[in-house]
Amino acid sequence: MSSTFNALVRFDIQARDVAVSVGGRVDVAAVDELCEVIQRSVDISGRHACVDLSSADVEDGTLLLISDRCRDIADITASVV
Repeated sequence: MSSTFNALVRFDIQARDVAVSVGGRVDVAAVDELCEVIQRSVDISGRHACVDLSSADVEDGTLLLISDRCRDIADITASVV
C-alpha cells in the first residue's frame, strides 16, 4: 500500500500554539516524513505541537509508532473506529 497524506500546519501567533491536522492515508513508510513535518513545526514555533490524526486513515500499529516517535514534541489525538 502506498501512503498519501496531507498535513495542514497552523501557527497561532497570539497563543503561540501550533496545530498539525493530518488527512489521507498514513502507513509505516510515511512515519519518518510525518514526524519530520511535526518536528519542523515544533522547531519553528518553539512549542509543543497538537497533532490531530482523526481525519487520517492510520492503522493501530502505525499510530503507536507515530506516538512513540513524537511523544516528546507533540500531543497526538486520533479517532477510534
